[in-house]
Amino acid sequence: MFTADHIDALLRERGLVLTQQRRRIVGHLSGNMGHPTAAQIHSSVAPGVTLSTVYNTLALLKDLGVLTELPQPGGESRYDPNTAPHHHLLCSACGTLHDVAAEDVQVTLLSDAQVEQVQVSFLGRCPEGCPA
Repeated sequence: MFTADHIDALLRERGLVLTQQRRRIVGHLSGNMGHPTAAQIHSSVAPGVTLSTVYNTLALLKDLGVLTELPQPGGESRYDPNTAPHHHLLCSACGTLHDVAAEDVQVTLLSDAQVEQVQVSFLGRCPEGCPA
């Protein structure tokens, strides 16, 4: 997970600044395990931050390697600040996206494949029942 100070240092290395708008977006994402969409992030940091700024900041954070974009079938991408290897379970009933520890999933690959990254997505139901 990242902090505003970590992002500030990464941006300074690139000659960029952690603006107040970026700081608000980073603050919303830091430690946020809810896998929010850009629209959800925008509604949390508005007013004073445009949706365009949210998308641009998300692209920058992805480029910095501190955020993963999770495209959703038939829906808006969600964003995950947890860049450690893990997978996801999407609840077909309520739409909650759960982290699944990588070590809990065994994946057998072709022996001649040069895999750079593995992302496994499961569609099912919330393990503890859907949140109210």
